[in-house]
Amino acid sequence: MRKRRILITCVMTVSLLFSMPGLSWAAAEEAEETEIYETEETEEMKAISAAMDEEMREQERISEECLEVYEREWEEEALYSEEVEDETEEVFYWEGEAYAVGELFEESGFQGEETILEDSFLAETPYTRTETAREVIIDMEPDFTRLELQRALYEEHEGRHLTVNVPAGIHEMDNRVYVKSDTTLHSDAGAIYRRISKTEHCTFLSSKNDDGDVGGYEQIKNVSIIGGTFDGEYQKGQMMRFTHGSNITVQNVTFMCISAGGHMLSLEGVNGAMVDNCYFNGFDQNGDKRKEAVHIDVVHNDTIAPGSDNYDDTACKNITVSNCEFTNVSRGVGSHTAVDGVFVSNVVVTNNTFKNVYNEPIKIINYKDTVISNNQIDNCKYGILVHTRLNESSYYDPLPGTVTEKVPSAEDKYNYNVAVQGNTITNIQGEGNEEENTGYGIMVKGDPEYPLGGIQVIDNQVGTEDENGSVPGAKGYGVLLNRYAMYCTVSGNEIISTGLVGINLKDNSDNNNIEENEIHYPGAYGIFVEECDSARIYSNRVVESKRSSFGFTKSPNCDIQENRSKSSHAGGISVATNSNSPTIRKNTIYDPNWYGIYVADTNIVKVLTNTLQRIRNNIGIHVRDCDRLNTSYNSFTNTTKTPIKLLRVTKANTTSLELIKVNEITAGSTRVRGTAGKAGSTVTVTVNEKDYKTVVAESRTFSSYLIPAMSKGTKVVVTEKDVKGNMVKAAATVA
Repeated sequence: MRKRRILITCVMTVSLLFSMPGLSWAAAEEAEETEIYETEETEEMKAISAAMDEEMREQERISEECLEVYEREWEEEALYSEEVEDETEEVFYWEGEAYAVGELFEESGFQGEETILEDSFLAETPYTRTETAREVIIDMEPDFTRLELQRALYEEHEGRHLTVNVPAGIHEMDNRVYVKSDTTLHSDAGAIYRRISKTEHCTFLSSKNDDGDVGGYEQIKNVSIIGGTFDGEYQKGQMMRFTHGSNITVQNVTFMCISAGGHMLSLEGVNGAMVDNCYFNGFDQNGDKRKEAVHIDVVHNDTIAPGSDNYDDTACKNITVSNCEFTNVSRGVGSHTAVDGVFVSNVVVTNNTFKNVYNEPIKIINYKDTVISNNQIDNCKYGILVHTRLNESSYYDPLPGTVTEKVPSAEDKYNYNVAVQGNTITNIQGEGNEEENTGYGIMVKGDPEYPLGGIQVIDNQVGTEDENGSVPGAKGYGVLLNRYAMYCTVSGNEIISTGLVGINLKDNSDNNNIEENEIHYPGAYGIFVEECDSARIYSNRVVESKRSSFGFTKSPNCDIQENRSKSSHAGGISVATNSNSPTIRKNTIYDPNWYGIYVADTNIVKVLTNTLQRIRNNIGIHVRDCDRLNTSYNSFTNTTKTPIKLLRVTKANTTSLELIKVNEITAGSTRVRGTAGKAGSTVTVTVNEKDYKTVVAESRTFSSYLIPAMSKGTKVVVTEKDVKGNMVKAAATVA
């Protein structure tokens, strides 16, 4: 016995004879009877012959293109030969149906070479073709096959745009179709493409990159996919993909039901793509495979971009994903690998909605010049992640011959120029217990070899609050600058109800500006800086933090100015453990449950011009174990504890300042007496808007100059100011 494989070759003789105007079997027989073929050719015969030749050349061209598709599919699917004892009876199978050689030609009486011709070539085309000077329009009939759609997408349209219109209905797809340049696939509302492949790969449509991929952005251009629902039946693969292309539009498309190990839309090495008003729904949760619904990446290898025969490190650029909805997917938009010195750039992710995303809704790695704005993110595991290298396994060396860009360095402040702006993020779940939850609204993360800078986190809402109450932001962090995130700005954000820290800087995230943020009800610190240098913390407001409103540890050279702390469950500002050379200036601390400002274990400290109000349970400003201290022009109002206490400070411009005490004032009194906080201070007694000053004696007692007799109920304010301008106010009422 022997085994043979019968391949289809497209012989068009029979169909041509039937298709030529005015020529039929009857006409041929009549011509034979009248011996027309034995006479000299007439002009009419020459015209017919020329037309037949042109038609045959066109059909041969289409056949060759289609065969490229078919031959690839035969290796994957159901075309195979069967061993039989009778060697003269050879059969083949196509989509589960058995055929014998020549079976399709028995009715026609064709007696030529043993050649199999695919059904769709013999039947009438299942579509109509309309042509204009600029466009070829194909209108598909209902109930077309995938092969017929492929033929329509390969219709000749050189120099013109091809538009293929697909009607509503369920269209079963046993394999992918390929699309060429200058093509629009337009699907009517209600058009559903359903995957029925036995190979469990759910790719529906792609550019053709496995046979002569020219690389760069030249393989496929000017393609639009408009409308339609693509249902992957939870099979693996990439539902739609474009590689080495430009000017790609995917609009009003629904992608649904894919294995967690795949992507719904892949853009690899594409310059100019718009993904607009699309709906992405339904990744299964098989294992912990973290894949993006919209995958944007570099054509580096068959792991990142499988299916190409030309890997050249072409990166995506000028990509916009807008007005889309992502629900129940593994990740939303982005990448999980990168190439050293090759950057995805000019990406805009805007006005999208993400709900119930199993991992990160937006995750960008090694992107430059990118905007992530005005997105709605709710009930996801994490929020927005911007990072360089996370680990070596996801970060590749460039291919030989790749022209790389300069990696941002200290010279340009590691500037990647990414804006995360105007996003609303709520109910981030994270993982872990309450004290160690990893959830975050926005995280910026660099690497020791690839610090990440130039990230603008501006005007985002992490959690919300109105007259009906608050919606929590994240069970972990609102904004997290984590590990070598440098020269970034976090400004104008409102962060409500985080489980841990509102804004956290950690692990060598140096030279960052944190300014004008509003943080309410954090489960730990409002702003916490750990192991970072030169943080600038300006004009932020923290309300009801469970720990200090502002905390710093092992973080030198921090500038802490014009911030406000209200009703902290612990302290206002805490600076400790080698956080050397801090400047704490013009901050307002109101009603903390513990200290106002606490500084310990540092070298040089400046505590200047701060306002502390309602310090009722602990010390106002407590400085200990420091080398040098300048504490001047701080004011204390409505305070019932020690305003300033110094402990083991080597050199200070002032001493501790105790609480001022006013003796009882009775009706008719003409003096106000009491005990001041420090000898040598100036005490000013204000009665009926008139001031009466005196100097505190060595015994710390004071007695004002004569005051007109005071009546019962008169309000008296006593202000002590030491030689460095620190000021304590006390109020009294005439009894």
